Amino acid sequence: MARWSLVISVLLSLPWMSAHGQEACERTGVEFGFFNGVKTQERSAMDAVKEFLPLLYGHTTPDGQPISYTLYYNDTQAGLTDFIETFEQRLQEQDGLLAGRFEL
Repeated sequence: MARWSLVISVLLSLPWMSAHGQEACERTGVEFGFFNGVKTQERSAMDAVKEFLPLLYGHTTPDGQPISYTLYYNDTQAGLTDFIETFEQRLQEQDGLLAGRFEL
């Protein structure tokens, strides 16, 4: 799950070469990418992107540039699967200090 988020983040940050290269340099504005949390259904995540974030940050920056919001939905599973995956990711983030102490 975290690997896909990382892959998507890297791909989105790469400078893509295309016929619209000049156009890409001329674009203005801000885009928020929203990644949903554990046990968040797609509809709830979309509601956050379409309703809550614009309410919180608005539709334009103080200097008048447009703000857009995009949902990068991370599929969620029923039950404890998401919590186990999250716990496993947290264990890996501890630089191996907790390696071998838990079996998932």
